[in-house]
Amino acid sequence: MRLLSGLITSILLIGFMVTVAVASPYITPYLGARQVGEGGIDEQARGDELSTPGDGETEERPGPGEPPNESENDGPSPSGDFQTVWESSMISFGPEEPTYLVIQTEEEWHALWRGTSALNVTPPTVDFETHTVLVAMLGSVRTTGYTIRITDVFPMEGGGYEVSVKTTSPGVRCITGPAFTYPVHMVSMPKSTGPFQFVVESEVIGCR
Repeated sequence: MRLLSGLITSILLIGFMVTVAVASPYITPYLGARQVGEGGIDEQARGDELSTPGDGETEERPGPGEPPNESENDGPSPSGDFQTVWESSMISFGPEEPTYLVIQTEEEWHALWRGTSALNVTPPTVDFETHTVLVAMLGSVRTTGYTIRITDVFPMEGGGYEVSVKTTSPGVRCITGPAFTYPVHMVSMPKSTGPFQFVVESEVIGCR
């Protein structure tokens, strides 16, 4: 009797497993499972990330923590269209205090370089018909370890440009050398009459 009961139980269990296997393709969509297409791409996840406003158009939405699309950002964005033409800390250009200049002509450019402490230095070539040069000079400092740099150029809403400048100086625990240095950074950008507003951020570097 026990053998017969066990045999019946096994037959029922096998029948149940066959039924589940046959019915699973029809049950799965109702259980909230996501269909994975060719190449292992989650079709539902891809549908959440992309929308198709019209035929042949695909609009990618920013994910969590990503900046909004450019069309959604009403504020000014960095131009990024500038490049370094000169940087140094060993050549004095005259001013002892922090100085910020906008150079628009070849004459102004050569006048700046005539005031340097270096001999036989040829100024970098700049086409002032198509470019403007922005100059940031920290002036004279008594030790090494100081820097100055133009980090970005932003178009302002009312016109003109905001020039971001960052200066760094060594902290009290930093090892520096006793020497006069003259940090300077110069960049060129597409020709513009401005106006230009220099905004300076200062940082003291901590050393252990």
